[in-house]
Amino acid sequence: MTLDKLAEFIDNVRRGCAADGHKSCGGSGVCETARALVFGDFNGFDAGRIGLVHRDGWPCPSWPAAALLRMIKDDVDDIAATSSRYRAMRLTEALSELAMRGLSPDAVMRTWLGPRLVRRALELIVFYCRGERGLDRGELPLRLCAMRFLEELTEDERCNASIPELMARVNESDIFHSVREWCESASIADLVDFRVEGYRQVEVLDEDLVVAAGEDATVWLCERLASTHLESWSGSSLAWELAYLDDPDGTAELMGVKKDVIRERAVGLVPVLDEITRRLHDFGVIGSVIDGLSNKQVVDGVVSLLRGGLIGDAVDLARRAFRRSPGDSRLAVVLARCLMAVDPEYARLILMDMLHDEVPQAVLVDLATLELSEGNVMDSMRYLGPVDVDDVDGWYWDPLDYCEHRMQFRYFVGNEWYERAVPALEGAASRLADS
Repeated sequence: MTLDKLAEFIDNVRRGCAADGHKSCGGSGVCETARALVFGDFNGFDAGRIGLVHRDGWPCPSWPAAALLRMIKDDVDDIAATSSRYRAMRLTEALSELAMRGLSPDAVMRTWLGPRLVRRALELIVFYCRGERGLDRGELPLRLCAMRFLEELTEDERCNASIPELMARVNESDIFHSVREWCESASIADLVDFRVEGYRQVEVLDEDLVVAAGEDATVWLCERLASTHLESWSGSSLAWELAYLDDPDGTAELMGVKKDVIRERAVGLVPVLDEITRRLHDFGVIGSVIDGLSNKQVVDGVVSLLRGGLIGDAVDLARRAFRRSPGDSRLAVVLARCLMAVDPEYARLILMDMLHDEVPQAVLVDLATLELSEGNVMDSMRYLGPVDVDDVDGWYWDPLDYCEHRMQFRYFVGNEWYERAVPALEGAASRLADS
């Protein structure tokens, strides 16, 4: 019997028991408990809706932990939504409320939101450098950091680099290490205020960074209350949810937080197992493809290595990720793109294997580049047929340089890639006509 069939059977038993005045369960409610264990919340938990309901309020003891965590997450994501002083005061109050329930500010801001804080600070620095947004007086430390980053850029980068290229550049710069150190050692007040320059360093105790059960348990607690959809959970959070479903009291005891915090949401066995099955079927792994690195960090790492000309290292990293998750089409494209520099035939095999009803545009662009490099104009144009050549955004090998055996990996926007491909197409067509 499949899990779905078992779940359907339990739900039918519950319905029958309810229709019979709960005679079967003797009025104990065990039928409803069994249904909740299998399916989770009856009315559906929605962290986004909880956040909207409390969006304009002021954190207080009556707020559920889910509302506090969601507010903190949303304020970090949208630093420009409120004035820096008001935002800092609200965040501080919300963190104080969570601390009263056993979840420390360090656990929330550094362990759970640390990577998000670093990424958001770097994005704001890049946006400021490109003139995409200003920074108010309360964000002067970010502006100073941005000015420091501008000094590291070449004149061409300052004038012409796209935002993705600047993001790749800032991730390779000293600014990245400075911002990460800020996240690890700045006071909580300086974190909530995004004071990345001139901040006060504090000693952060290991026990303050996590709940009693450790780092993964800390992330699980925050994710289950602030993220509705299990697709966004880490693999370890799914494992902790299974442990909680099997032994709620024992798991809650391990956490060291008030049990009411965990009880704010019931997830259910079926949704958790469905998500685990989906990940294994689609990707071959439940969590990160490489321990300690998210899939995005793997891709960013490959981009950085290719930009720096470290092609062998990029191939090794992409291969490690692809072997762990052969069903991940994005990682397949990343590996093929690395191999285009050292083993074009193998790259072609990987890309050809992805030709199906809904072919990612990136696959067609890379195949067109490979064919063009061999002078196969008609095949190259055939692959470009379904491609909107005026809207090719992403990291690619420069097609003209690639055909001339010069490897330049860069970010293209709009029709930039096609403008570089046209001279290569014309040259190949001319050589074909002369032969």
